[in-house]
Amino acid sequence: MPNQADNPRRSKAAGRRFFFATKPDLARGLRAAEEKMALSFALCQTRDTAEVPLLDALSGHPDLGITTGHDGSTSPRYLVFPRGTGPSPRAIPQRDGGVKYDIEPTAKCAILRCGGLRREMDVLIAGELQRSLHADCERCSAASSGYRATG
Repeated sequence: MPNQADNPRRSKAAGRRFFFATKPDLARGLRAAEEKMALSFALCQTRDTAEVPLLDALSGHPDLGITTGHDGSTSPRYLVFPRGTGPSPRAIPQRDGGVKYDIEPTAKCAILRCGGLRREMDVLIAGELQRSLHADCERCSAASSGYRATG
């Protein structure tokens, strides 16, 4: 049987991990990662200013494990950086002459979508942890490749 790591179709997704977790599961897993590694979390969203608030912990966030989306791709997306580093906002000129700002994954981050419970439908939506496509951060790469759900 061929080695799955040698399969080019598998290797593209090798840095992605999908999981199902409730709020207590997510909080426990994130708390363990936050205690072991100095991390910062940045919510990916278009902003009116170049200032990007960084959270030192996501485990206690009030909306953790709750989603209004219909699948994992609609859950809030966080970039996870080693503390002391962070995103570089990108200016996006608007047609009306204004400017919006966005952040994108870098080589020094992991990407986290927590997923969680969609209350209206009583459905658990998958979360995802992914290494950046150009991951070179040892701590973030280790965090995304070493994640495993605990029960």
